[in-house]
Amino acid sequence: MNIPLNHFRWYAAYHDEGEHPHVHMMVWSTVPGEAYQTRDGIRNIKSTLTNQIFRQEMLHTYEQKSQSRDELVREARRAIRRLTREMAQSICSAPEIEQKMEQLAGQLETVKGKKSYGYLSKPVKKTVDEIVDKLEELPVVQACYDQWCVLQSEVESYYHDKPREKKKLSQEKEFR
Repeated sequence: MNIPLNHFRWYAAYHDEGEHPHVHMMVWSTVPGEAYQTRDGIRNIKSTLTNQIFRQEMLHTYEQKSQSRDELVREARRAIRRLTREMAQSICSAPEIEQKMEQLAGQLETVKGKKSYGYLSKPVKKTVDEIVDKLEELPVVQACYDQWCVLQSEVESYYHDKPREKKKLSQEKEFR
C-alpha cells in the first residue's frame, strides 16, 4: 500500500440490489499530495473485503467447484483408460486422439527428467493441449467441464460483473 496506515482513510457505500449486491468505495490519504493507491492496491482491498463479506456463500461454491473439478479429472482419466484399451485392441473409437497419443508417446521418449506439463518443451505441450482439446469434445468430459465453468463463473461474479469467457479446457490453468 502506498499510503501509511495512520494516514489511510476509506469510505464505502453498500447497495443491496437483489442478485447484484455491491460496494462503491473511496480511499485517500489525510495528507494532501501524499502517495496514492494503485489499481492493484484497490483491487487487493476489494478482494479482501469480498472474501470477508461473502466467506460463507463462497465456501459452498468453492466446495462444489472442487468436487466438480475432481469429477472432471476422474472422467477424463476414465476416458483415456478406455481409449488406451481400445488402442491396444486396435478398435479405437477416437482415431484423432489415438494418433495424438501415439505422437505424444514418441515425443516423451526423448524427454529427460520430470514429465510434468510445466517442464515439457513447447512442442510437447502443444501435443498435450491438442489431446486435451479432443478429450473435451467427449460428451462426459464436456458435461463435467461445463459444470465446472458454471461454478467458476459464480465465484468470479463476486469480484466483477464481467461475464466469464469460456476457454478451451487445455487453456484452463487450474487443470494443467
